[in-house]
Amino acid sequence: MSEQRQTKARREISAIDDKKLRLYARQPLRDGGWKPELRVLPKENNPCIEVSLGYKNDRGYLQKIELPMAPVPFETLLQLIERVAKHSQACSFEFGVRGRPWIWNREQGKNIRSPEVMDIGKIEVGKREDGSVYLLVGGRGSKDLVEFDFKADEYHPITQNGVPVAVGIDSSTAACAWVKVIRDVYSAYFNHKWEEPAYEREKRLERARNAQQGGQRQGNYNQGSNNSQSRPAPAPNPMDEFDDDIPF
Repeated sequence: MSEQRQTKARREISAIDDKKLRLYARQPLRDGGWKPELRVLPKENNPCIEVSLGYKNDRGYLQKIELPMAPVPFETLLQLIERVAKHSQACSFEFGVRGRPWIWNREQGKNIRSPEVMDIGKIEVGKREDGSVYLLVGGRGSKDLVEFDFKADEYHPITQNGVPVAVGIDSSTAACAWVKVIRDVYSAYFNHKWEEPAYEREKRLERARNAQQGGQRQGNYNQGSNNSQSRPAPAPNPMDEFDDDIPF
């Protein structure tokens, strides 16, 4: 669970920030709080499942769960949701999230990267006996497990012959629709907003500089070698033709 310790420059707002793409929990986790929200946000070129828990700690920091992952595992999670939604019976999968998170170090007074890979959270994707599909999210250091249900938009109820459809149809359809929209919106963002990480750019430029300097040194060496080979031969010395065998 993370705390916002300093103000960071806010990225440019885009379609991925649309509140209509968020999932909402049924009720607040704390008295006086508000309903937790789940949204997908970009974090250093990677998608990140961010859950606002709906309350602040004693120091006034908004409590969140942040579960970043690479694009391929993120697509795996989306496919798991689709698989569960289309399954004919109750089932569930656990999707682990591991990494080397930044951890606050009191002695150094700053965040440091964990030297070891650790569990930073988990996501359970499931379907209940009544056919409803849900996400259960938990984070490292958080005792809260937040449950989000997939259900049709309240402004667009689904009926069949004038009767509300079964929960299984309603929830499964909503889950697959959410996956489709999130996939499309995030893919568009990823394609247009991707930026080369600073540390990778520095490494690439350093390799280019080293290669250029190495090429210059090789060129100077070759030039010197060519100069020595193209130097004209000295003129013959007449004394070199004198015969030392003449007896006088």
